[in-house]
Amino acid sequence: MANIAWTYVPDSLDVWGKKRVTYWNMVLSGTTYSAGGFAVTAAQFGIRNILGMEEVANPTLPSSSTDYKFTYNSGTSKVQLMGSAGSAGALAEASGSLTLTKTIRITSTDD
Repeated sequence: MANIAWTYVPDSLDVWGKKRVTYWNMVLSGTTYSAGGFAVTAAQFGIRNILGMEEVANPTLPSSSTDYKFTYNSGTSKVQLMGSAGSAGALAEASGSLTLTKTIRITSTDD
């Protein structure tokens, strides 16, 4: 299983209506991407459930020439990275060893 380092962005806690919002950096450092994505749990972020996760910034460029789009699959509770599939024009799931950082907004319905 691959390791992802999640670091809390200081002073990022906010409340939007009845939803708690925080920002985290997802850091991959020579991490081998697992087919299907990386499993995440609400407990990793100190919350009871994950309503959604969205990429909001890309503070460091990836180690390859392909940038990857962050996607949270709520059906599998996995973070997936999708990148260019070349001339096919569609996005394909990442593979291989990745070094990148993405800032992610996590929304929860409660804390």
